[in-house]
Parts: sequence; structure tokens; C-alpha cells
Amino acid sequence: MGGPFKLLVYAVAAMAIIALFFTYILPLFFQSGNPTAVLNNNLSVAETTLGKSVTGAILFDEMSFSGATFDADNRSVAFECNSAAICCNLRERGEECTQKIEWDERRIKIKEPMEIETTVRCSYEHTLFVCKIYFGKKPAQIVIADASIKEMVDLDEEKAELSLTVENSGAIPVFFGSIKAEVYERHLEDGQWKRRYIGDALVEEQFEGIEPGGRLEKETQISVPYPGKYDVELMVKGDNAGFESRELSFEAVGGNRCMAERCDSPTLEFGKCKTRCHCVNCLLSRKCEEDVKNAIKHIPVDGEYKEVDLSDKQITHLGSNLVEVLLPAEFCP
Repeated sequence: MGGPFKLLVYAVAAMAIIALFFTYILPLFFQSGNPTAVLNNNLSVAETTLGKSVTGAILFDEMSFSGATFDADNRSVAFECNSAAICCNLRERGEECTQKIEWDERRIKIKEPMEIETTVRCSYEHTLFVCKIYFGKKPAQIVIADASIKEMVDLDEEKAELSLTVENSGAIPVFFGSIKAEVYERHLEDGQWKRRYIGDALVEEQFEGIEPGGRLEKETQISVPYPGKYDVELMVKGDNAGFESRELSFEAVGGNRCMAERCDSPTLEFGKCKTRCHCVNCLLSRKCEEDVKNAIKHIPVDGEYKEVDLSDKQITHLGSNLVEVLLPAEFCP
């Protein structure tokens, strides 16, 4: 049964891939004579490849259309014509346009038959595909050419470092862009791998000035608080230049772990006996709490150290390296 069933699964998968190819990919190379149909197909492809350009030359008749031609319940479409040789923006030039294409964000008028290089690109925002159709030159396009982090990082000797190469595959400069790297710690819980967001390790940087065909190379440190297994979700965006994401993983070893250092002498506050306990090298107050409960066995009381069990005590977080512990009244004589 296993063999025939596997063959059936492979056959169904192959048919799905073939259908996808003939429905979306092949039309990009053998386009029909209906420009509206071609653009609708390119929009469908762009919705499955968010942030990336879908580019091709299309032969247009003398015609005009609006954003409403391509809008849908879950899609909004705008236009941009970016070649001064053939385009003029009606918002900037009014009705005096003498170029072959008149346009604004929601209207396009092509005054004579011509072949135009068009690019479609989409993002997904608040349950809506937000798409733009470019006429003229291929717009600026962010491409992550390379992104890497050393697989094993010894925190006693080095910090995790993200090496990044970003390219502009478009015909227009990338004027501004951003790099964002979010870090997650992977840990086992009930026999399953789960992820915990490490907010203090977040990387956010800005960049500018990547010429067409040019590249930007950067090296950025990723500060992780303690040894463990980490995932990095990388996102590079450009202003009117699309975006690309990448996920990387690495393991950190060594390093000074988050440690409980000491607790202060207890004090009586509003009838409650409390002490403050101090940690070192903790980026998360929860980690400080865990080590205080496990490591602190004595606290100073009247100049002497008194044995204590903090494993079941109520703890309040005051900072990443400071917690407050509620103690039995006997510790505040």
C-alpha cells in the first residue's frame, strides 16, 4: 500500500506544479495580446512572491485604465510611470502633458500603441494586498545577495555577527532602506521546540544610496544574553524598492551566564517582609528570578546569614538584574 500511495501523492504534487507553471509562470514568457489580462496575471504572481518584482515587456494599444480595473476585495492597485522620456505625472504637470503616457497614482493613459516594460510588486498589509504597477524602467529592487551568521559562536571569545550583502537589481537607485533582525531563543518545553522572543537583541538599522546594480555590505553584531540555540528573522526593506526576508540560525556557547549574586537584608514595608535580590549578566528579569530561586540559599539577617528557601516565594520583577522577594515575617524581627 505504501508504494502505490506514495506514487499517487507524487503524481498529484507534480500535476499541481505543472498547473501553477501553465497558469502563472508560462504567461510571463508567452503573453497574450490583452494587456489587462497580462497585468492581472502578473498581479496574481506578485501576490505569491511578496516584495519581489514581476517584470516583462507588454505591447499596449492606445488605451487607458484605472486602479479600479485591477482592484479586488482583497487588493488595492496604484500606478507609477518612472521614465521621464515617455511619462508625465498629471499631478505635477496638470493637463499640459505631451508625453506618450499620462498618469497619476490611480490612472494611466497610453496615447499610442507601444511596447512598455512593466513591473508589478505587492505587499500584504492589514488583510489587503497593496500592489503597484510600474511603467517605464524597472524600479529599485532590494535583493539579499548573502546573509550569514557563524553556526557556533563562543561568547567567551566573540559576539554573534551578521554578515549581510544587499543588492539593487532595479534600474533606479534605492534612496533609503532599513534592516531589521529579530532574535528568538529556541528551547525545549514538554518535549517540543518552542521559541521565545529576545527583545534586547533586536537590531534596527537604516541605510541609503544603493545605485542600480550596486551593493551594500554590512556586518552587525547580534547581542544574545546567554548560551543557547537562536533563530534570527531578517527583513531588509527599501523605500519604493520592495523587500526580502531570510531566516538564519546559530548556537551560542560559553559566556557568563545570568547569575543571582546576593540578596539585601530584609526590611518591613507596610507590614510585609521583603528583600531585594541582585543578579548579573541577565537581560531578562525572568532569568534573574529563576536563578534567585535556585541559587540563593542564605540571606543576611541582623549581621548573620540565615538559611532560606526561595523556590516557592512570591517574586516581583524590578529590573533585568533586580527582583523583590516576599519573605515570612520571621525574617524581619
